Amino acid sequence: MKQSEYSISAVELGIVLISTILGISLLIIPRHLIEQIGTPDGWLSIIISGAIMMLLIYIYSNIQKHFPGQTLIQFFRNGSWGKWGSKLFSTFIMIYSVLIMAVVIRLFSETIQFYLLDKTPLEVVVASMLLITSYGVSKRVQGVVHLHLMFFPIITAVLLFVLVANITEVDYRHLLPILGEGVLPVLQGIPATTVPFIGGVPILFIFMAYMKQNELKPLVINGLSLMPIFLFTAIVTICYGVLGLEVNNYLTFPTMEIVKEIEIPGGFIERLDPLFLTIWILAIYGTLLSIHLIMILVLEDELKNKGNKFYTPLIIILVFLTAFAPSSIVEVEKLGGIVGILSVILTVTGIFFGYITIKLRSRAQKKNKKIS
Repeated sequence: MKQSEYSISAVELGIVLISTILGISLLIIPRHLIEQIGTPDGWLSIIISGAIMMLLIYIYSNIQKHFPGQTLIQFFRNGSWGKWGSKLFSTFIMIYSVLIMAVVIRLFSETIQFYLLDKTPLEVVVASMLLITSYGVSKRVQGVVHLHLMFFPIITAVLLFVLVANITEVDYRHLLPILGEGVLPVLQGIPATTVPFIGGVPILFIFMAYMKQNELKPLVINGLSLMPIFLFTAIVTICYGVLGLEVNNYLTFPTMEIVKEIEIPGGFIERLDPLFLTIWILAIYGTLLSIHLIMILVLEDELKNKGNKFYTPLIIILVFLTAFAPSSIVEVEKLGGIVGILSVILTVTGIFFGYITIKLRSRAQKKNKKIS
């Protein structure tokens, strides 16, 4: 990071991370967990995945302190063998980013067509969102961070309203028994939550380069990370409590159904689902912004050509083609499962080799001091 570039605070990065996570799987996670475990213990899987995410954030934040102002890719590149290793890691990040962006935007288009624009082709919805996202990332890191800061209070306020409005409708018998079939189903549910939680961690590999060393505060970032853990846990719990397990298993977008259950006294607003979808679009937009910006920054760093006008069209084409490679929403969700596995591999690989690189270079420096 150059001195003239925008500097991100720990609070701002925490909000960016929250906004990125909230756009992933928000409408479908109750069904995903039911399909995986078949018990009402999905909320425990979310808490475990959230705890793993917080641990990874803590570890990587401390690793980043050894190379402030640099991305993980740039840190890898500085070593004698780092040139090719950094290129491989950059390629991995690009592939992962294209896949997760394709899955998110395809699910977004399916939802919009199902609830709002039933006669609009999916291709038009996807292309429109990609163009809007491209404009957002043109404002670079500062613009993207400020958009997250603007959307965050709106999204969280609406989600909290939906949750509070449904509390009285919860039948707590649907949430029992807790651990009725033991711990194994809870562990089996963790893969269903890797994309929203672990999938957001790789953005730290790039965004933390825009933080000053005194702002690398894992406790602050983790404190804010409790918000998506709470929101996802509450959404799953209320979806199960209001609709029951069997109903959640057959609904494509269970979260939308609990929004429909809300009745505003006086009939001031007859239907809340279009309003909720509008807010959800902001969450999706935030997710796509973060991922799109990462791809732009990685390409600029690897190709040493900042501001190239061909990067954005290239990303749009790759994401568009990948989004429509699956022929149905079932295949999209299978691709999402693959993305979840890749997110774990990418995150663990980055943290592991980052730690090993620090240790090896530290030993080399000590040897050089002794020789001199």
